[in-house]
Amino acid sequence: SVNTLAIGTRRESLISTKLAKKLKADAGDTIVILSTNRAGGLSIKEVKIESVLTNGLFTGGVDLCIPIDKMEEFLLWDTGEVKQIRVNFNQYEKADSLSKLLSGMFPDLNISPWNERLKNLESLFRISDIKMYLFSFIVLLLTSGIIMNSVLSSVMERKKDLGTIRAIGSSRRFIIFLILTEVVIITFFSCLAGTFFSYIITRKLMQVGFHYESVAEMTQYIPPVLYPAINPLRWIVDVIFLFVWAIIWSIYPAVLIARMPPVKALREEI
Repeated sequence: SVNTLAIGTRRESLISTKLAKKLKADAGDTIVILSTNRAGGLSIKEVKIESVLTNGLFTGGVDLCIPIDKMEEFLLWDTGEVKQIRVNFNQYEKADSLSKLLSGMFPDLNISPWNERLKNLESLFRISDIKMYLFSFIVLLLTSGIIMNSVLSSVMERKKDLGTIRAIGSSRRFIIFLILTEVVIITFFSCLAGTFFSYIITRKLMQVGFHYESVAEMTQYIPPVLYPAINPLRWIVDVIFLFVWAIIWSIYPAVLIARMPPVKALREEI
């Protein structure tokens, strides 16, 4: 599946870095494209790649940019029939800067971002972002309570064991280190399990996508199918945050049991 963009003011054919990598193509190569034309037949055309897009404009997708007159001939469209071109990209909040960049590249075209044409849709996206941030904040609060309660229950169940370790000469710092090490190990295996299952689910969704046909019918700016992507950098940041979050909310139970006198820990019943 290849996204094609008909370019009116540029005479060369361009290819995105992602598509070039998949096809093992480079500037100067010739590729063959196939598509169903207006008459219902199969159109075949050779396209010579003049350059590979490396300026970050379309490098996020599988894109092939072809002069508009060649696309009209390829799809059996009438000359001048194409009046409007839609450009989809992942970071919708950068629509203004991208429209200015495109206006500089194609000064004879009227280019406007979606937020100028659909004010209500922009407000809807902002409300959705606020809801997502609020939901994430609530989830973090719940997980912090769960982590603290789990660690606290664990150390209280082993109060006598930890008291014995303290009684034979172990320091408070060692007890804290022991408990936090256990938390780190549990977090590590939890990350492995979560990464494994989320990778399988994401890979499946990358093939089938999220279908938004009902929403796409309301506006031309939302594609009917959206496909998720795996971001390794985001995964690394999330894993680091998870370790830090687990350690922070495990410090209180660890310090609490470490400061308890060994005699009291040995005498008290759970």
